[in-house]
Formats: sequence, structure tokens, C-alpha cells
Amino acid sequence: MHFIQTIVLSLATAVGTTTAIDIYLKSAGNCGSGNTIVCRGINPNACCGTFDQRFTTIGFYGIPTNWAISCHGYMNGPCTGLKEIQHARNKNFICLQDGPFMSGFYKFLPGKRGAAVDAVSALSAQCGPGDSDGQGCIKSVKPDLLELEDGAKYDIAALEGEKLNKIYNLAAAGANSTEVDAVISHLKI
Repeated sequence: MHFIQTIVLSLATAVGTTTAIDIYLKSAGNCGSGNTIVCRGINPNACCGTFDQRFTTIGFYGIPTNWAISCHGYMNGPCTGLKEIQHARNKNFICLQDGPFMSGFYKFLPGKRGAAVDAVSALSAQCGPGDSDGQGCIKSVKPDLLELEDGAKYDIAALEGEKLNKIYNLAAAGANSTEVDAVISHLKI
């Protein structure tokens, strides 16, 4: 039995680390151009969001096409005030457009996904309390990347507090790299 648990845990770890999804909060409609804050490599049931600034759309990128997931967008944070849900089957991208959105997450839909994916989902469900709408366990994750419409990118993983909130506000308002550089030029990638 221990051997089987070890195999399932190893498979779950491999699947969870190599097939996580990126969640993009975007300042423009249709998940198109515009400024974007990104949570990279998000596992199921992790809530990505700003928790104080709303964005027009939220996109879920890099979905393995053999996954069946439910993508959720929320008008508040962390993942409260459900605005929109779309399911992804045989798709590598979902765009939620019924914003504004402050946060979002995804979870696996019931069905045949294989033991490894089921194990990842089961492990994710151990993150503790925090679910406000009965969708399963949710933990909060803050964005770690800012991409501006003019092409500039910033690593914002280490930002906290007022400075981080200022960056969220600038991004949502459509600021360009000149305006953002005045605050965090040292974080430009």
C-alpha cells in the first residue's frame, strides 16, 4: 500500500508542477491587448487576484487539452462574489469577459482524468479553509508578473503593501512603462 501511495504522490507532484495554469487579469476586453498582471504556474484551487483592484477580463492560459476544468472569475477577492464560470474541455485557453474581476481560480470537473490528475486535485484540497462558495478548498496567491501593453515586463513577486497596490492601480488604469518605471524600474525584466 505504501508503494502505491508513493507512486501516486510522485505522479501528482510531476503533473502538478509541469502542467499548472497561468491566470491573467487584463485591463482590456476579450483578454486581448492591455496591461496584465499574472499568476504563473497556478495549481487547482489556488485563488489568484489583487483583492483590491478590478480588471476587465480574466484569462486562463496553458490548460492541458486533456483536462476538464471549471474556470471561475470573481468580482471581489479572495475569490468571493462569483461573476462568471466557464468550463474548458479540449481547450488550452479560456477568457472570462463578464467582469470586472478581482480574482479567479480553477478546479477539476468530475470525470475521467487519470489517477495522477485526481491525485493532484486531492492534494490541492488539503490547503485548509477559505472557500466562500462551496467550490472546494481555496488558498490565495498574489500575482508575480506585470506585463504592460507596450511590452515592458516586471517581476512583482516580492512587492507588498502600498507599493503593490499602486502597481495594481497603474496596471488597471492602462499605465505605460514610463509611469511604472517611476515606481519599480529596478524590477524590470
